[in-house]
Amino acid sequence: MKTLIPNKEHRGNVNTPPITPKPNINPSGQKPSRKIKLSQFPPSVKILDTTYKILYVNNPCDVDVHQREAYWGQIDYWTSTIRVYVKDRTKEDIWQTIWHEVMHGICEKFKMDKALNEDQIDMIATGINNVMLDNKF
Repeated sequence: MKTLIPNKEHRGNVNTPPITPKPNINPSGQKPSRKIKLSQFPPSVKILDTTYKILYVNNPCDVDVHQREAYWGQIDYWTSTIRVYVKDRTKEDIWQTIWHEVMHGICEKFKMDKALNEDQIDMIATGINNVMLDNKF
């Protein structure tokens, strides 16, 4: 999922490393067979005392608040916004990114944002995503 590490000026604003955009492939090796309906994803998420608006974008550079890097997702604490790249991605991948950014939001609220690295955040997000999808929550 990661190809580059964000530079230090992004620290605190950008929480998902840059990506090289490419269509997601599901485990069977196929591209998503149908267009994703954005209505199946939440328009916002409340993380403790802050509600974050979720923006779904088709250009990975639009995820970056500075539009300099390509990312899967980003949480912006200043504007209470989460941006998620959705073009050519599976429903499961989009949920993974949403959970990843939510985990960053939770860690930031509890002052744990420097305690966990990207891989640890991603492992927790993967666990939550799998439980939610497997149990059809």
